Amino acid sequence: MKVLADTKNMLDSDIQAIRAEKLGSSEIAWAALGNECEVVLDKTGLVKKEITNLLKVGVGLELEQFNAEHCGQVLAERYPGAIIEIEKVDKIFEHEALSYRTSSPDFWVTISHDLFPFSGERGLMETKTTAGMNLSQWEDGPADYADWQMRDQLFVLDEPKFAIGSALIFTQQYDHRWHCIERDPEVENYIEELSKKLHNYIDRKIIPEDSDLSMMQVKALYPRVEIPTVELASVLLETIEQYEAQKEQEKAAKKAVDALQARLCAQLGGAERGMCGDRVITWKEVSAKRFDSTTFKKAHPELVEHFTKESTFRRFNISKAK
Repeated sequence: MKVLADTKNMLDSDIQAIRAEKLGSSEIAWAALGNECEVVLDKTGLVKKEITNLLKVGVGLELEQFNAEHCGQVLAERYPGAIIEIEKVDKIFEHEALSYRTSSPDFWVTISHDLFPFSGERGLMETKTTAGMNLSQWEDGPADYADWQMRDQLFVLDEPKFAIGSALIFTQQYDHRWHCIERDPEVENYIEELSKKLHNYIDRKIIPEDSDLSMMQVKALYPRVEIPTVELASVLLETIEQYEAQKEQEKAAKKAVDALQARLCAQLGGAERGMCGDRVITWKEVSAKRFDSTTFKKAHPELVEHFTKESTFRRFNISKAK
């Protein structure tokens, strides 16, 4: 396990500064649940939307410690006579191979008992709090977000074989659920690929190919040209073909609309209004006053120069490479 920082006596601002430069377990969990675009926007600073542990917002260290101690008591009841050790981690770990990947688990936990499958081995404990309405999410295993977070912690640290998720669930008083998960090579392979993919997006400051941002939002994110040419992923060829097909349909639809409009206007002739069933068709005269910029430019060229403002925008086009 590679320790990046000992956080016990660090200022919170310094801890956040480290996390801002790395991909942590919270962000991987959020991305694994289908929110890759939000993570990339946050990490690149294109849109500042803090990715937080949704099950732990506002929870202080005292409640976190209470959660861990309570789980220790529950584990002692589950494994009578067991020696249970729970210790605050207070460290940020870095993946041995992927330097941009970090994780900071809540607690170490060791359970020494014959019936516990990892007896005497040190594992991880992640503490969560949530509302009573989410109790069902913890019945058959850790809630999805917590499950992904713990699996990523196991991936980054590499040595621990198991992790325990401990959830305080606030109902009229509070309820408690705990679940133990073990390392899964297939899941960790997925996490590694997801980590590399997110890092690539963040490093290049581009959003995922399958994001559903509107064109207005994309224009706001990338208002100016910064790089002349980039090589795009070949998977985007399908998107390009779909775009070209839609543009052809759009042209055909406009041509058909123009032809239908011309047929109706021809029937109106010189009339302003026509009735057809429950439809009212109008072809009105509209008067408008427009500024004659050509004449003004000839008469007052110095004023035109003084009041002309240059604007820059980006024009989109697809053409065949030469």
